[in-house]
Amino acid sequence: MAVYKQTYRGYEGPTTPEWSRALILYRYALRAVFRSKLLLGFYLICFVFPLVDLIAIYVANHASFLAGLGIRNFFAINRSFFYSFVHYQCVFAFLYTAFAAPGLVAPDLAHGGLALYLARPLRRFEYLLGKILVLVALLSGLTRVPGLFLFAVQCVMGGAAWRSANAWLGWSIFAASWIWIIGLSLLALAVSAWIKWRVVAGAALLGIYFFGAGLGGAMDLVLNTQNGGLLDFMQLHLLVWSDLFRLAPPPLALEREAWAVLIVLALGSLALVLRRVRPLEVVR
Repeated sequence: MAVYKQTYRGYEGPTTPEWSRALILYRYALRAVFRSKLLLGFYLICFVFPLVDLIAIYVANHASFLAGLGIRNFFAINRSFFYSFVHYQCVFAFLYTAFAAPGLVAPDLAHGGLALYLARPLRRFEYLLGKILVLVALLSGLTRVPGLFLFAVQCVMGGAAWRSANAWLGWSIFAASWIWIIGLSLLALAVSAWIKWRVVAGAALLGIYFFGAGLGGAMDLVLNTQNGGLLDFMQLHLLVWSDLFRLAPPPLALEREAWAVLIVLALGSLALVLRRVRPLEVVR
């Protein structure tokens, strides 16, 4: 065929639906996370605590087993038990996020890959959705899914009396996990978007956790106040979770203030991500 007859022809084959394009980024980003044996091993280690709690639920619901060993049943499966599970499991989830999240957006910005993504039929919303779905899936597997599984096991073993008295705990676990997942995912994406080096981004995310706790404690000590918990990322969630799990509020309860700070932090993180991830870049 002559060269002048080989004109450009647009693609006429089938196209994927727009709603599924974000899932392509999600699939490849999730595969990249688990390609690291270190991250895969750490992810599996994070399930040790749920396994211990599963054994505790079994033991607590078998008094005859404890009596045979000569052990008194010194703990009960109640709101405090699931509150502690959510607390400590979310700590593991934060540590895992500090290692996994920096590799989601930072490499695309550092190596100019974002322009290649957005030059295709992929909107900024779909790009961010594909990235955040990775964190949502990972954190759900560490917090929400095992928490609801433990609650379901206890509902079966605890009997009808326990289910009727504690059915509301399922919603508490679900809501507390989602509050943590959304807030942490947005914060991690913001850090990954603004710090291009993965190691520094991970260190910055850990610094937010530990520096906020230290700064809040110093503020309480120096100023003789109890408002320093509003600077602590974990303490903010503990204040909100105490309300969800119907626990006794701490002195000078700050549940409303904690809700407000979490909402502002989530919206601020989203604004930082949108400002950084744009379909254009100014080069000077």
